[in-house]
Parts: sequence; C-alpha cells; structure tokens
Amino acid sequence: MKGMIFTEFLDLVEEKFGLEMVDKIISQSDLDTGGVYTSVGTYDFSELLQLITHLSANTDISVDDLLMVYSEHLFAELIKSHPDLVS
Repeated sequence: MKGMIFTEFLDLVEEKFGLEMVDKIISQSDLDTGGVYTSVGTYDFSELLQLITHLSANTDISVDDLLMVYSEHLFAELIKSHPDLVS
C-alpha cells in the first residue's frame, strides 16, 4: 500500500486527536517500519490495520466509523491534489 495512505491517516489522527495520540497508537502497534512513512514508499496493509485498531481502542470510536471519516478525508485530499480529474 502506498505511503500516502499512511501519511494522510496519521495527519488526520494528529488533526483530530493530537500528536500524543499519533505517538500512542504507533507505540502500541508492532510495526516493521517503526511508524516512519514517506508518501512515496510502499508498506504492508497490516500496519494500517494495527494503527486503526489501536485508534479505535483509545477513542471508543468504532473501526467502521473511523474508516468512514478517514475515507472522506482521503478523497477530499485526493481531489485537492488532482482537481482536473473531477468534473
């Protein structure tokens, strides 16, 4: 999975819950990358699942609800980056 998916997720977590939450979910997860992502890198999807699962556990927000908010955020960012693709 492309790193942009990870970096946007962590940006959203920081925006909504703060940098401390980003650090917390990274620390709680068993990540081969150590939670270091670049937008152009490629990473294992299981790392994103761990981050989302830990965010859910720490916020008492369901994984489904978190994924909905994240998908809305991600697509808004993609549209900003590529406005010519939207009619």
